[in-house]
Amino acid sequence: MNDAAQNAPVVHQVLDPGFLHEQLKTVEDAGGGLLSPRQYKRMFADLEKADASPVSGADPTQGEQAYLPRSPAVSLLQSTLTDCITSRFEDLVKPLPPGENSFADYVLREGDVFRKFGPCDAGWVESVISKGLSLLHNKPNFVNAPPDVTIAENARVVVVGDWGTGLAGAKAVGEQMAAWVQEAKAENREVHVLHLGDVYYSGWKEEYEARFMPYWPVHSAAEGVPSWALNGNHDMYSGGHGYFGYLLRDPRFAGQRGSSYFCLQNSSWQLLGLDSAYEDEDLASDQAGWVAEKHEDTQRKTMLLTHHEPFSSFGGGGTPKMVEKLEPAFAERQIDAWLWGHEHLCCIYEPEREKYLRFGSCIGHGGVPVLHDDAAKPNDVAWRDEGYEAIVGEKWQLCGFAVLDFAGPKIDIRYYSQLGGEPVNSATIE
Repeated sequence: MNDAAQNAPVVHQVLDPGFLHEQLKTVEDAGGGLLSPRQYKRMFADLEKADASPVSGADPTQGEQAYLPRSPAVSLLQSTLTDCITSRFEDLVKPLPPGENSFADYVLREGDVFRKFGPCDAGWVESVISKGLSLLHNKPNFVNAPPDVTIAENARVVVVGDWGTGLAGAKAVGEQMAAWVQEAKAENREVHVLHLGDVYYSGWKEEYEARFMPYWPVHSAAEGVPSWALNGNHDMYSGGHGYFGYLLRDPRFAGQRGSSYFCLQNSSWQLLGLDSAYEDEDLASDQAGWVAEKHEDTQRKTMLLTHHEPFSSFGGGGTPKMVEKLEPAFAERQIDAWLWGHEHLCCIYEPEREKYLRFGSCIGHGGVPVLHDDAAKPNDVAWRDEGYEAIVGEKWQLCGFAVLDFAGPKIDIRYYSQLGGEPVNSATIE
């Protein structure tokens, strides 16, 4: 990616599977054979079935939505096309009128992305996708040295998931999170900020630079506010090099010491952040054994933090490998709480949803635009955030985050939208 990607626009067509299919065909016809016929066939298949599911928010029966696939190769195509378009910004893009579309800032002036001037042509696109897939299969070494960090008895932890889009909703969420950080500092309350994973489209370093770092609510390590970030599947679509080699080396995330899993603890609670993406929908190394050992400490309650959902009532399917590995930790006593992202929604499950868990909540609505779902709330869901804004006759789900305030054995959790103001819901975890 080039330096222009530092200010990469979010272009409407790059989030449209039809446009991606058209451009991929051009790349296949004009490329140099760096991608195999089998790889092209797989990418076309992913696009043809619009492999997005409720997790990435594309449902053709409900209208057009942002297409954020679970296919590494297609995500790399999105990343590369964005860089192509950015390199010819003045020629190719124009801003969308306010309110025209909630999931993009710009639209293409023309369809010919690959004209033979500038740094962008179909052969170059093929080479970048090929490089990304190579990186995917040559991941950085897994850092098996989780830090144990003591936090204050009355600490505040601000949590957001699937936030790294750089879109208007994500920016608004970042501003609202920053306000809660500043309030805690004004009260001399220790505060931490935590991302549950996913920087779009493929976790390139340049995407962190363009879509994450400028809007993160902690602007500098000098603020004295520790930041934490879990690893998500989109962070790994280019091999995790941006996550491990760039994000975790930023001074704001120094407390993780390069590790993608960690423990935050005080006398009453331990928050165990896990990596469920280095091995997709699974736990790399002996994280499960680490959790079991930690959970034996009956003096502290245990909260798990993951990118992937352990289960789902919204079609996501859950992560059976991860849950199976954690079963020994559940044998002696329940997990007290589990927060996750991945699905682009916000909800609290009923306590009896899973026998091993007392409080479960998805907080994956940080930055991905999704059309509001009018379907009835599933019976095993205690609450779902139904907030939306109307744009050109369509209902778009509001983005949001959560604020956790510790008070001895209790945690007060409040859920806020990008609009700020009063919480949209609150609960006590005890």
